[in-house]
Amino acid sequence: MNNNITKKIEEEFINWANYNIQKIMNYCGMGNISISLGYDKHSCTSELTGGNVVFTMKYDRPYKRVAIKYYDVSLDMFTHGRYADLLMGLTHEVSHIITYPLLLLAEDRYVTERSISEINEEATEDIAGIVRKLILKTEPDYFSGGRTKKQNSKKANRIAKKK
Repeated sequence: MNNNITKKIEEEFINWANYNIQKIMNYCGMGNISISLGYDKHSCTSELTGGNVVFTMKYDRPYKRVAIKYYDVSLDMFTHGRYADLLMGLTHEVSHIITYPLLLLAEDRYVTERSISEINEEATEDIAGIVRKLILKTEPDYFSGGRTKKQNSKKANRIAKKK
């Protein structure tokens, strides 16, 4: 873990992320799937975009279990008040659960791994966009992380002062 991130900040992040993952899952009608959140010290780069990966997920479909991993970049974004970006990432990862059967089907056909990943990412992002719009219609301030902009900047300043 990044030396600038305290255990208290990581605990705040985990609580925040778990709460929001459950909320997103409920919007998607997936309340019966078990989610675990874990830290991975090995950061990775997206093959499709070349940027830092904020979250990854593994879905064990038969047992309805999802493991979402977060990285140093996730914690850094949290300490800087980038809640909207984190929520978009979490919404994207949860949307992978919906597209998973498509991925399984595509893997059984003769196609390249890259083309499977590209189609899966496009479909996942389309679904995540629909879920985001649904959330915004019912909770306009949701992507502020449940905080106003003023509260977000105060929290970011408070965390920065602790460093």
